[in-house]
Amino acid sequence: MIEFLPLLQASVLLPVLWLLPGIALLILLLRIVARRLRSPLAETALDSLMAEARQQQPERAEAEIVGALRRDPALVEHAIAAVGRRHPTLPVFSGSWRFRMVLRHRLEMLERQCRGAHSPSRGVHSPSHGGLVAGLVLLGIGGPVLLGSGLFTAQSVWQGMANTDRSIEVFYAAFILFGGVATLAGGAFCLGGGWLLLRYRKAKRGEATPRS
Repeated sequence: MIEFLPLLQASVLLPVLWLLPGIALLILLLRIVARRLRSPLAETALDSLMAEARQQQPERAEAEIVGALRRDPALVEHAIAAVGRRHPTLPVFSGSWRFRMVLRHRLEMLERQCRGAHSPSRGVHSPSHGGLVAGLVLLGIGGPVLLGSGLFTAQSVWQGMANTDRSIEVFYAAFILFGGVATLAGGAFCLGGGWLLLRYRKAKRGEATPRS
């Protein structure tokens, strides 16, 4: 029974470790949702902001305009005001979470397009620092989860095989199942993080390769 106590303590700590992959997964899901969401008002607001910026500073490059808009701390308020000035017939609205998410995502995509247009290589997407950070986060979370849950599962199997008390066999089976699922989840996070890092490295190499 004394050997059973460390497993019981580990079974309490493992759900806490699951929170970290859960948070990372939630961030990735939000990015996916932002790509799929559509908001005509956000697209109209971005067009209005870009049009006003081009009129005010026609000599300024589009990439500089997009970068300045992304750094604007009052981006949403300025976007709503631009829509009101250029489309006075539209009803007054306040920036919802969907409007904010789509507006910022569209700006990010536009900035990537501007970088890709000035890239010295063709057919290669510009490297995304967001992908680099996401890959490092996934590896940083998945590695400890994979190692910890793998050791926990191995210990559960070893002690379960040596166990002679049939009354706690079901607990060992539950620990092995839970640890196995956690190990698979940690491995999946490591694979996803490695894939993102390889993708970033490939894009970085393509960006540095001179055009023939």
